[in-house]
Amino acid sequence: MGQTSTKQKVYPWLIVIAWSFMACASMELLLINGSQYFKTVSDAIGSPVSEVALMMTFITITISICAPIAGNLFQRFDSRIVLTVMGILALGAYACMSFFTEVWMWWIAGIVLGAGVAGIGIIGAPIFIGNWFQKRTGFAVGLYGMVLAGMSMIIAQVLPIVIKSVGYKPSYLIWAGIGALMYFPWALFVVKFKPEQIGLKPYGFVEGAEEATKNDVVIGPGVAFRKAITSPAFWILLLAAAILCNFGGYKSNWSNIAQSTEWGYDIVFGGTMLLATTACKFISPLVGWISDKIGATLTFVIAYICLAVAFLLMLGFHAIPIIVIIACFLEGFDSISMKMLIPLTVKELFGDKDYSRIYSLLYGIINFLGSFATSLIAFAYEATGSFDIIFIVGALASAIGIVFLLLAKKLASGLVWED
Repeated sequence: MGQTSTKQKVYPWLIVIAWSFMACASMELLLINGSQYFKTVSDAIGSPVSEVALMMTFITITISICAPIAGNLFQRFDSRIVLTVMGILALGAYACMSFFTEVWMWWIAGIVLGAGVAGIGIIGAPIFIGNWFQKRTGFAVGLYGMVLAGMSMIIAQVLPIVIKSVGYKPSYLIWAGIGALMYFPWALFVVKFKPEQIGLKPYGFVEGAEEATKNDVVIGPGVAFRKAITSPAFWILLLAAAILCNFGGYKSNWSNIAQSTEWGYDIVFGGTMLLATTACKFISPLVGWISDKIGATLTFVIAYICLAVAFLLMLGFHAIPIIVIIACFLEGFDSISMKMLIPLTVKELFGDKDYSRIYSLLYGIINFLGSFATSLIAFAYEATGSFDIIFIVGALASAIGIVFLLLAKKLASGLVWED
């Protein structure tokens, strides 16, 4: 009995740690930090960075298609099998890049990689952690994000050093091996889809109370799905969120930007830029606290202001390394907004009634609309010889995003909420 009680208290938190490692080995290593290869690969194979970066477009589109499928697979099959197949797809595609010689090969790998990452780095952790926690779910998700950010920061700094030391081809194999060690032991021997599979209950479960299950949906007042998605407020909010979704293309180009003739840094400094952007995730709890105090929409406006400042600093002071690092940190509000402020704003404007359906539709659309951002930013430099234009566009887009947010909030105030 004592062992079961201890396991009941400890195992849910082990799930959080497990998913931190697994998501780091997929989303952070393969996607976010994988962008640090673009300039080196471009120079090696003789293709423009924009063509190499097009791999991210294939990844993003594949994720949009495969994420709902992955969620269904978790429901129907043993999670160990599903997670193992996804890990093989993602890490296998990454390792194969060591042998590529033509740019189209990276595009094909992007499709395979995206199919694997869709269920690991995108939807896996929220689903599994949600199953394992009936109470303190928010804290558990926050802990997951902070541990993930810490590990990602280390990778962001070390990965370019490895590329510079041994070359990009051996580096792919080295990091694929490290990723496999970070991923498969947890996926095979620790992670379970639901606590009931090993005779446990969700963390905070009270005996005699109604047990929360994965498919439970908390129904509260809100705007009905059909009324919400046909309202101007929804589509204006979608435009504000779509602008933000495209900002992910900036951090995917940090290494490319750092190594450009215009900026004059090296690949290691590009890693430091990505590290600074990732470090911003550590203030997620503070952003959540501000959102609780003044509301999600206004907090989202503050995030957009920080992003506008970041772009202006990049535009005017990129010759000063410390200011570049500060600007990169502020650009991290993009990730915080994607993971926290967009879903919170959807809930604030449209309520709980059909929140999941409304948010899922919005996320699917904006994810697709942001799929070309990485390659377009790289192309802008190739076409103009300067990155100045992308920072001007970023600052102006941030201002437009603020207007859209405030307008969406005003229009949503006129919608009728139902029980």
